[in-house]
Amino acid sequence: MNLRDLESISIQNDETVLSFALFKDLNLIAFSVASGVFLIDFEKEIRYCNSFAVSNVTYLTFVELMLVMMVTSEDDSSEATIKCYNLSGGEEGMLAVKRFMGQPILVKPASNSVVFACGNQIGRVMIPEMEL
Repeated sequence: MNLRDLESISIQNDETVLSFALFKDLNLIAFSVASGVFLIDFEKEIRYCNSFAVSNVTYLTFVELMLVMMVTSEDDSSEATIKCYNLSGGEEGMLAVKRFMGQPILVKPASNSVVFACGNQIGRVMIPEMEL
């Protein structure tokens, strides 16, 4: 299926999927393109659920009933931001993570949290509190 064919999803012709996540228990898929993040339901048929006006999302995951994303800045390559949204679209919180010596930031989901690593540093962010 071409994502551009889904009703209520506006994707430019030159945009491609940058990241995606699957929440099997709720039959949801989240995916990001340069201009935003979209949430679709695939229980009986594939249909649009919600969108998030967040650009430059390079990583998506679900933690409990939250959508967690890592956003990189076009202007400042020294940090990335981890953002947390409830599934209806409300932002719950965010936390800036500094890059260590220009290394990429890696993120993985954990129980009620996400774990990130960069260079020789590692951290855990509690979701939705966004506390280290």
